[in-house]
Amino acid sequence: MVVGEQVITARANMYVDMAIAIGKKMELFADEADLQETIDFWKLHKSFN
Repeated sequence: MVVGEQVITARANMYVDMAIAIGKKMELFADEADLQETIDFWKLHKSFN
């Protein structure tokens, strides 16, 4: 994956990493805990009961 100032690109199998990078660039995460929760769920497949 490559994250530039104006462009983010990745291979097809890196769609979760790319989505997280876009979210970071757009400042969508409230804080570090919000980011980590997103990574845990979408990348590490941890469920929250």
